[in-house]
Amino acid sequence: IWRAFAQTLRLKLSDFRLVGVDTLREPFQLLKPRSSSAHLLENKVSFGIDDQAVDASVQLELVVGGDQSPLATNNIMDLHMGVPSIEILAVLFATVSESRFMQMPLRDILNFHCWLSMIPPSAL
Repeated sequence: IWRAFAQTLRLKLSDFRLVGVDTLREPFQLLKPRSSSAHLLENKVSFGIDDQAVDASVQLELVVGGDQSPLATNNIMDLHMGVPSIEILAVLFATVSESRFMQMPLRDILNFHCWLSMIPPSAL
């Protein structure tokens, strides 16, 4: 039924810009275990301060058409969104491989990548 009105449909996003991510502020938590469950890790990041908001913009192009299409159009829109602050919260369920943990050298105890390598892949 769609082909009766238009032969092509193209949606293009470009020129994505994010301004204000240098305003990282408290609370900032990375891989913090929850007290209710040792397998749940909280991650929290906050952006934006009083005098500098977080702005995002993107260019959206929508092309609908064809030679005989009554809906033929070509629109380019600049979308902009500004917010005073952003707070992102992600809770991860993670387990640690006991054998990898027991074999980890003490010199790597502060290495973030070594800790992440101990999380076994999930079974899909």
